[in-house]
Order: sequence, then structure tokens, then C-alpha cells
Amino acid sequence: MTSQPWPNWLPLRKDLQELSAYGAPQVEALARLNTNENPYSPSADLVDAIALAVKQVSATLNRYPDRDAKELRRNLANYLNELSGTVLSSENIWAANGSNEIIQSLFLAFGSGSALGFTPSYSMHPLIARVTQTNWINGARTPIFAIDLAAARLQILNERPSLVFVTTPNNPTGTVVSIPEIIELAKLCERVGALLV
Repeated sequence: MTSQPWPNWLPLRKDLQELSAYGAPQVEALARLNTNENPYSPSADLVDAIALAVKQVSATLNRYPDRDAKELRRNLANYLNELSGTVLSSENIWAANGSNEIIQSLFLAFGSGSALGFTPSYSMHPLIARVTQTNWINGARTPIFAIDLAAARLQILNERPSLVFVTTPNNPTGTVVSIPEIIELAKLCERVGALLV
């Protein structure tokens, strides 16, 4: 990370002064895997449906939208239920302005101690930990980038983090954590009072 030249009068925290803005390079390529972009454009029907929805909503742009995103959360729950046979309600869905807002909210609410994540993984986890003044602990992976469960067990029990992050499939390695492994990690987190994300 490169340092941003901050004016002396700006009271930016010293631990943030050497950081630069996060950004994934936007290279000209058919498939931009580093930014999770779909190489295929939306269908004409979808473009028309979005245009119609924007037209309908634009008449009320002078008002705040539904803060709880009730309709969106209800529709997402129905979609997931149809797709996977689950029994979710809107109460089980958290709508936000992207995953980073959710991650930051989790750090702000539960990052009172430290956070453990198994690197390499999503690069925003340690960055958001730093910004929210949560100590970040790099968890161990095997040479093939799987989570080292024996090492994870020791790290969780010894470090007693308040947050443990598991990404599956992992970004950037693509490795997957099995359901039995997630259950084992969840039980370890329960023992130390950590939230498994």
C-alpha cells in the first residue's frame, strides 16, 4: 500500500495514514475474474424490466426508500426457498450496499477482541479489521490452500477471537470448506464466544 499525503491539519488516525484506497485493477479482458464481473451482458428483457422499474420508482425519489428493504428481503427469501428448499423468511435476510458494508458492520458490532481469517482470502477482511481497530490474525492454510483444521483449532482456542471468517469457495484460491468442517469450526467458535462468519 502506498501512503496518501495528508495535510498536517487533518486529524486522521496515525494507523490509517499510510493506507491507500482499495481498488481492483480494471483491465481490458473478456472475463474480469478479479472484479467478479459477468462477461455476458444482461438480456434485453432484463434491461427493459430494469428501465420500467426505474421509471416507476423515479416518481418517489424525493422520499427515503424503505429502510428495512422489506419487499427486497421477502423476495430474496422466496427466491432462496424456491432454489434450495429452505424455509427462510425476510427476517433471515440482511440487505446492504454490498458485502463490504456487512463485513464492516460485523467488525463494528462484534470486533471487540480480534478477528481470525484464513489467508490468502478476501483482501478486504484484514483491511476492514484495521480500519475498525480490530486486531487481525492470519489463520493457517495447508500447501493446497485448504484450511488447516488442526492449526485452526489451536488458533481459535488459544487466541479466542471474537470473529472468525471462513470464505467458501475461497477468494482467490477457489478451495471449498466442507459442511462438517464448518460445523467443527462453529463448535470451536461457540466454545470461545466467537461469531463465525
